[in-house]
Amino acid sequence: MACCMASSREPNLRPLLSHASCRQRDTLTQIAGERVTSADAVNTVLSRHRPGERVTIAYIDRTGATRTASVVLAENPHVDVTAVESAGGSLSPAQRAFRDRWLRSQQ
Repeated sequence: MACCMASSREPNLRPLLSHASCRQRDTLTQIAGERVTSADAVNTVLSRHRPGERVTIAYIDRTGATRTASVVLAENPHVDVTAVESAGGSLSPAQRAFRDRWLRSQQ
């Protein structure tokens, strides 16, 4: 999986790859000792970790050399917030009232 393809939601790995000298044509192979071969695999591994945790990544660089780096996971600032209803769910009257009160308090 190419390093630039990491599309994790939380925590965010992408900015850490550049700090670890992982570049666009390098291939990410492991995160925290777990093999990753796709964006889904990256997301699965990252879902087991939290921002602030230090993990070791392994990658194959452009020359074919295997490299490792230790990175501290950062919080992903690109969190998608979706209303329950637009995702096919429904709220109980109590949940709807709570959400409405909270939203009004934010104005």
